Amino acid sequence: MLAFGVGVLRTEFERAYMRRIDGRPLGACFGEVVHDSQLLPTLIRNAVDQRIRAA
Repeated sequence: MLAFGVGVLRTEFERAYMRRIDGRPLGACFGEVVHDSQLLPTLIRNAVDQRIRAA
């Protein structure tokens, strides 16, 4: 799962989308809080690239 939270609080975003098992992040989930919506295309490209390389 790849999630982006635009204009949200980090703690609420992490609680909703960043799943953990035994206190460790679930490897299938990746999230990013976006503070500047103009950066969204770059953040999406980087997140997809990171996920592909980690697979």
